[in-house]
Amino acid sequence: FGRQASARGGDGGPFYQAAVQDLDEAMKRGAPAAEALVARGMAQSNLASVRRRRGERVDDLYRAAIEDFTRATVAAPDDEAPWKFLGVATSYLGNVRADRGEDPSDDHLAAIGHFGEALRRNPSADRSWLFRAQARVALGVSRLERGQDATGVFREALKDLDEAKRRQEIRPETWSERGGLLALMGSGAAARGEPFETWFEEAVKETSRAIALASGSDEPWVARGGARVDWGKARSDRGLDPTAQFEAAIE
Repeated sequence: FGRQASARGGDGGPFYQAAVQDLDEAMKRGAPAAEALVARGMAQSNLASVRRRRGERVDDLYRAAIEDFTRATVAAPDDEAPWKFLGVATSYLGNVRADRGEDPSDDHLAAIGHFGEALRRNPSADRSWLFRAQARVALGVSRLERGQDATGVFREALKDLDEAKRRQEIRPETWSERGGLLALMGSGAAARGEPFETWFEEAVKETSRAIALASGSDEPWVARGGARVDWGKARSDRGLDPTAQFEAAIE
């Protein structure tokens, strides 16, 4: 119910809160530890996302989810899922801290490690490759904002996305994420005085593929528009005509 309400633009918060309470009671009554911990952690993480959109402080909710997922990795040491969800919650906490201007590097580095543990247990899980790439991109962006080099981090993220795409070719999020990353790398190349056009050309191709695969999602359109705007800025900074890129972004 919480997911359905959120997907329709409603408030899923009460459903997630009720789910947490139900799972608290289930654990008191002896529900399987790993399964209940993962379920409660997911409910807390989803509740945090809902409250975050309202502008509320949600660090404690994400930390509670992280604690549950961590306990689940001990209860089910061979299971991929607790590690994957632990990585997601840790990365989300990093994003929250980044939004406040704090350094989220420790959170994103920890998330990258958690996704690595998930992949060690199930290397065919394309979502874990995608999630690790997203954590690497977030880490790279935080480094750029602090005047640090992010080239190596972005290259590792690109490898993860290539692997995710190899294992599941029709997931639009992977194509969209890869396009956004290529645009970031194109902006970096332009800032260093290196050739940059190919990066942006490929970014537009990747996000266009995401648009073709997605049904009704506006995210790939935003990603492609952003890539074209960044391309136009890079051309303008080099004294080249950016009109075509800006006009395409508007359309």
